[in-house]
Formats: sequence, C-alpha cells, structure tokens
Amino acid sequence: MAITTQINIAIIDHKTSTGKDAERIYLGHNQMTELRQWADAHIYHKIDTPNETKRQEYGGRQIYEVDDDNHLAVA
Repeated sequence: MAITTQINIAIIDHKTSTGKDAERIYLGHNQMTELRQWADAHIYHKIDTPNETKRQEYGGRQIYEVDDDNHLAVA
C-alpha cells in the first residue's frame, strides 16, 4: 500500500476515534524515504531535507521523522 494511502487512512482513523483533526505526522526512516520518493515522482511539493529549516509537511500537517526504521502515527 502506498505511503500516502497509509497516511490518509491514519488521518481518517484518528479523526474517527478522537473527533479531532490530526495536526502532526510521525514517520520512521523507511516511511520518510518512501514519502520523499513519492513526492519527487509525482512532482508534488518538495519535501525538505533535514538540513533545511522549514518543517516538512504533507496535506498541511507537519511531519516529524522518528528514530525508528518503521513507524507511522498521527496526532
């Protein structure tokens, strides 16, 4: 399943279970790499590299890369 689909499902699940919109996305290293590759392939907004000062975003939600190989959570 594509990373964008996984993120969108997590956002919907969060809204359904809490009644609140997700504001942040937490991704592991593998998911972050996959999202960057998707963004480059689809000429979507460029996802900044960690060295840049602007916070990375997807769908208007800030993205945080966690110190784990595989992780996907929204809050």
